[in-house]
Amino acid sequence: MTRSFFPLLRPVNGLPGLAAAAALLAVAALALALAPATASAAAPPYFVGLQDWGTPDATRLLKLNRARVQTYRIQLNWANVEKQKPSGNCNPGSTTCRRQYDWSRYDEVFAQAAKRNIRMLPVLLGSPAWAYAKQTTPPLGPVGRRSYYDFAAAAAKRYGPNGTFWSGRGVPKETRAYYWQVWNEPNLRSYWKERPNPREYASFLSGASDAANRGDSEVRIVVGGLPYSSNRGTIDPREFLRGMFRADPGIYKKFTAVGLHPYARTPSLVAEATRAMRITMNDIGRMGGKYLYLTELGWATGSPDGRFQVRDSTQASYLRDVYSRLIAKRSVWNIKGAIWFSLMDVPNADWWAERTGLLRSSGSEKPSWSSLKSVTGG
Repeated sequence: MTRSFFPLLRPVNGLPGLAAAAALLAVAALALALAPATASAAAPPYFVGLQDWGTPDATRLLKLNRARVQTYRIQLNWANVEKQKPSGNCNPGSTTCRRQYDWSRYDEVFAQAAKRNIRMLPVLLGSPAWAYAKQTTPPLGPVGRRSYYDFAAAAAKRYGPNGTFWSGRGVPKETRAYYWQVWNEPNLRSYWKERPNPREYASFLSGASDAANRGDSEVRIVVGGLPYSSNRGTIDPREFLRGMFRADPGIYKKFTAVGLHPYARTPSLVAEATRAMRITMNDIGRMGGKYLYLTELGWATGSPDGRFQVRDSTQASYLRDVYSRLIAKRSVWNIKGAIWFSLMDVPNADWWAERTGLLRSSGSEKPSWSSLKSVTGG
């Protein structure tokens, strides 16, 4: 999500969902046998996830643990870790580049999450000012690009399944960070130099994947979450994925899952958007075995607007409904998991996406918090 860059990910220009596409999807949805699923068994381990507008503290992580939420999507912000421009020769191929990384902002949250059986899903995002003036834009020059790859390698080496950070901490391997996402929403203008380009992103992903796996060979890469949007310049997620494969037919070797952000007016439309992406993936060579990972979805509370803002009770029913549908289809559509955005509303919210929380800004629970626990068995 993006509007302006906040500590975590925000929707562009207030529209990160199915707008123009929604009408077309609605027609297809009517033809599908996607009847609202009833509440059934609790979700599989690590299937249900949450993220928030910032780095979670110990109190919020404990609340997630008590609700049996086992996945948290976190922005691992490069700008926070490598504040200073590296010294020496940092051009590709050089061995004299010297870097200073500061992991203090993230060590505590990774440790606290692991204690509560919560696996982090890091998003490698956020250009430092020395690499590019706008944090949501990836580095463009050779020094910046190499620096991002080195950061990806260092982060994976530290927090990946075999990461040095876990040494002596007694953290079960399955709780460590396995899935890593390369950038966010690259099919939107605000996250890709105002001109999304699947060929450029494929190259960027390929380099980051190789780097992360140099850091830890067990890291699994997720394509940056692709939203449907009617915003000018946005590329449809399915066409964006096809464009990546046209540019590099071997790109499938570089990732394990495709991230999707299927914001939509109703749970049935979320299901149809997910199904449509699965069909596209199956049509592309060697993609049938890749996961779909819904790394953002949700609805806001407030005055209903016919799109993504609904009554409190509707948000609660939509949460149960959408997870029931996705859990029911997880094997058919090969869905790895689904992450609700967000945990808590932003104080004095002036935009619908700041009210997608399951908790109010005061910390009190909305009815949707009980819905979440009914899904997880919390």
